[in-house]
This record gives sequence, C-alpha cells and structure tokens, in this order.
Amino acid sequence: MLTLVAAGEPYHWPLDMPRVITSSFGECRGGRFHAGIDLRTGGVGPEVRAAADGYVSRIRCSPWGYGKAVYLRLDDGNTAVYAHLAEFASSLRAYVRRAQHARESYTVDLMPERGEFRIARGELIGYAGRSGTRAPHLHWEVRDAESRPINPRLLGLSWPDETPPVIRKALVVPRNAQSTVNGDVVPVVLEVREVGSDEPNARRYTSAPVSARGEIGIAVDVIDPANQGANILGVHILRTTVNGTEVFRMQNDRLSYGTMNSGRVSWHPYYLAEGRFLLQWRWPGNRSDNFAVSNTDGWIDAAGAPLDVHIEAIDFFGNRASLPFRIEPDSTSPQAPASRGSDALGRVEIDCFGEWLLVTARFPDEEPETPVLRCVGLDFVPEPAFRRVDGQVFRAVIDPDMDDGQLIITVEHPRLPPYTETVEVFQRGRSRVVRSGDLVFRADARSPFGTLFVRVSETEAAPTSGLVSRGNAYAVWPAAAPVDAPLEISFPQPDTAGDLSKVHIYRQSGSEWSRLDTDRSGGRLVVRTSNLGVFAAMADLTPPSVTLTHPAADAPPAANRRPEIRARVSDNASGIADIRVTANGKWLLCEYDPFASGAVIWQQDEDLPLGENEITVRVTDAAGNLTEVSRTLEITGAHAIH
Repeated sequence: MLTLVAAGEPYHWPLDMPRVITSSFGECRGGRFHAGIDLRTGGVGPEVRAAADGYVSRIRCSPWGYGKAVYLRLDDGNTAVYAHLAEFASSLRAYVRRAQHARESYTVDLMPERGEFRIARGELIGYAGRSGTRAPHLHWEVRDAESRPINPRLLGLSWPDETPPVIRKALVVPRNAQSTVNGDVVPVVLEVREVGSDEPNARRYTSAPVSARGEIGIAVDVIDPANQGANILGVHILRTTVNGTEVFRMQNDRLSYGTMNSGRVSWHPYYLAEGRFLLQWRWPGNRSDNFAVSNTDGWIDAAGAPLDVHIEAIDFFGNRASLPFRIEPDSTSPQAPASRGSDALGRVEIDCFGEWLLVTARFPDEEPETPVLRCVGLDFVPEPAFRRVDGQVFRAVIDPDMDDGQLIITVEHPRLPPYTETVEVFQRGRSRVVRSGDLVFRADARSPFGTLFVRVSETEAAPTSGLVSRGNAYAVWPAAAPVDAPLEISFPQPDTAGDLSKVHIYRQSGSEWSRLDTDRSGGRLVVRTSNLGVFAAMADLTPPSVTLTHPAADAPPAANRRPEIRARVSDNASGIADIRVTANGKWLLCEYDPFASGAVIWQQDEDLPLGENEITVRVTDAAGNLTEVSRTLEITGAHAIH
C-alpha cells in the first residue's frame, strides 16, 4: 500500500493514492461556495481512511446531495466529512442498514452515540464512489468546532500545484447615478491578454485603460487550471490595490454554512452569461467570512487624478497572476446633435445590474431632444433624469437609496411609444407584503441583498412533455436578481376541472420546468423561492415510467435466495417522490441512483423465502401519480449469497 502521508501533516490523507485535487475550497458552485476539496479517485472503490482519532458523529445516506457520507468528529474538536461514498465500512454499513430496515427507507440521517463508533487515525471508514452525484470522486471537508468549513491548506495539508491562475476578463462597474465608466453608466467588460512574466509560477496580463468618474467597483473572471488543464479550480486570494494601497481582498480561508447563500453576491449575479466575475467589493448583505477580510467595502473613488489599479490572484500554493491597468478621469460630455435624423420611433429599455435601475431611451437616428423621465411612488433626491450618452442614446439611473414601495416609471418623448413600468422595490432589513398583478409577494427582512427590484408580467410558456398548463405564466423580472432569504410568492389557483392536488407551480429552467414545493392556502398556490424567472401552474397527469429489468419476464427459477432485482424508473414532470420495492409485501432495501438511468437495485442483504415471490416495484411521483409493476419469481435453491 502506498504511504502518502507527508511528514508533519496533522491529518492522514483520505486516500492511499496520488493526491489530485479536482475542485478547490471556496470555488464557485452555482451561487454557493464549495465547502471542501474534491479528490480524484480514478473510479469507484478506493479505500477512504480516517484523518485522525475520533468518533463517528453522523452518517447520511441519500440518492442526492452528499449521497453516502460519514462525519468524523476528531479528538481535536474538528469534524472531517467524507461524501459521495460507494459504501461504508462494514460496521457502519450494518448500523445504517438496521436503521433503513427499521424505517423502511433508503434515505436516513443518523446520529450515533458518541462512543458507539470510535475510529483510529488511518482506519477504513468507507470506499470512494459517486453516490449523490454523477462522476466518481471524494468530497472531503474539515469543519471547526463551530461547524465552519476550513481551508485544508491552513491545516498543513499539501498537494502538487505549480500552475498559476488565469485571469480571463475583468469587469468595471459604476456604483451609482453619479458614476460612469468609459462615459456610460453600464458596466464595462475588460478584455485582457497575457504578456508573460519574469517570475516563476506567475502570469501577467494587460488591458486597455478605462475612464471613470465617481465610485467604481472591480470584478475579475479568474480560474486556477489544474491537472494539465483537466480541472478548473478557484483561487485562494484575489486582491486589488490602487496606487500601491490595498483596497479590497477576498480570501478563502474559512466559510460558514450560516452565510453560504452569500455566494449569490460574491460573483456578479447579472453577468454570469459573460463570465464568473468574482467581486472586489462587498455587495450589501454579503456576510460571508471570505469577504470580511478587508475593513472597507472595496469601492474605488475615481474622481480626480489617474489611478494605477493592480489586481492579483493567488492560488493555495502561492502561484499568482496579475493584471495592472490604468483608470483615467472621465470628462466626456456628449453634445446634442443640431437636428434630428428622422421621425422614426425609438424604444425604451429597462435593465438592472445591482442596486439601481437603468432606463435607456434609444433612437434609430440622431436625436437632439432629451426624453423626460417621471418616477412616482418613491422620494428621490435628486430627481433622476436622462443623460446623453451619444447622438442616439440617453440613459437614466433610478437609485431608490433606502426607500421601498411601488415605483411607477414613465418616459415621455414625441418620438417614443408610450412607456410605463411598475416596479416593486424591497430593501434589506424591512419585511414587506405586496400584490403585483395576480401575484402576491411576501419578502422577509433578509430577502433582499441590499435592494431588490421586482416586475411582473404575463408571458407565454410551453409545458414540456408530461405537463399540462393550468392558467397563466408569469415572468418575474429580473430573473438574475439575487435573493437571500426565500421570497414567498402566491399565485391564483387555477379555475379548472381536474385534480388540483396534481397542480404545482413550476419554474422555467432553460428549456425544462422544475417543480417547486407548493402549498395551498386561501384558494391560492404558494411557493418559497430564492430564484426569480418564469413561473406557471401546471398539472402532472402522467404516471412515472417503471421497467422491471431483473428478473426478466421469462426468467427461470432462481437457484439462490438472493437473486438480482433491478428496475429503471423515471418521471420527466413533477419528479420521483417515493420508490417502494417489496417481495410478497415485505419491504426490500433498494438503492436508487438517479444519475444512472434511474436504476433501482436491491441490496441483496437478506434471504427471500423459498417458493413463489411476488416482486413489486411501486413508484409515486410528486403529483401523486402511481405506477406499480409486479412479477412472480420462484426461488428453488436454498443457497444464499452473502
């Protein structure tokens, strides 16, 4: 057996194989932080060993999330978590199976007594696999005594890494109505190019300078390639200096599950289609530990003299990448054209990039006359007004500051169609209930990250296979808006024939629809969600698909009492809610793998009785639709396979 524990390391490495990291601590995971590191396993089956002396404090088993996971409370007070296991060590497996049979449930979350499973450093605790996920790997994390995930590098653990980070783009963002970048109030994406570096294990980049006025923020699309580019990791430190003085630093040393949702505003939520821009300022409501290193919020005052900005990305082993660029004072003031180019009508657009709304009036030709913007419902000091960007484009920033309520926006101009928008404004620290059209929103005081804007409109939505539309679809804008504590949204209950228990609210995700847990209250359908977008009430009238593959329909009698029993299940509408497999009515422990064609596999952990056994697979979806498939299997041999 390979001995891969480096001298002086406090913990035993989880795997007795070369150390290859495929995902790093704190990297982006779709609006949250990765709480540990992922280790390459080369497949299913490698032995997983305990970091240090301790005891098993928790064991989980589920088709989702961490899959099969062991929580090992170490004698030093930390907890090591091992997730996506293929199987537990024998004593833990027996403990879990007893609980599963007692509860007749594959999914269990168990808390053994403190002295029940003492574990020694290096002792086998399980086998690496891919439970709860698609690709085989071991997720390993260490949490402190307060259950906060810790960067394993801080604990003295090491793995090979000589590749510096890569800076792909940068983003320069105006903070408010008084700020501009390159003469406009729209954030600017900076393209960069690598120019080489004289330092070992370092990369250096350059970009064009920008002009700015007022306060601005910087964000960086940065990755850390690993394993000959096969994996993309996150960085340890991202820091920004201005004229040699550090103005902000993000540092992935420690996280907290209580603030994990702050990942939604750690990468710019409105620019995810352009890149993963890691912020160099603290978005209001971001309480994550890795964004609390600096004693400032990171905004840069671009008023006055030129500024030399230097961005530096550093990985967990000191490899680095840097991007210096210059910010020049912005003194642009476009002149109005002498005459208009034509009488053709323009258009009005509304956008949201963060804490304020941007209204754009765009004309097809030169336009000398400035549109009039009116805002009713909130107090503005000063009153927002359009500012010319060029001969054809005007922009206005609507910043509600700390005000909340209903905002009615109108734009007037002889060559613009009538334009009126109603937007609801929510502020962090204040709860609010509001009706917008057919929908009712209930915002917790912690729902907004700073300011949250909501606009509702009816839209078209085509249900996917298995779903039937039940009423209107609603677009809740902006879809990218970050939400901390979930919003409660209630929808009108469809006035339609049929079983309303099969009707849920669904949210559009790409070309698919995802069912939301839906309550029925006061004749309305109520959901809680942290994601905006397009919603619709839909009915799932299609039962799940179930195919019993083993035993086959023409299978001969089984020669042993633990034959193979397998099925494939699927549901493309509301989703699988329950799977129950029985032999002559007795529950069988089966593992469900949703990532392997919906495989349901009996664990063959007990003998079936001799003679005829009626094998039944009963599957229920979240709408209550039921499919049941049965087959008779004769057991003739007394031989049991253990």
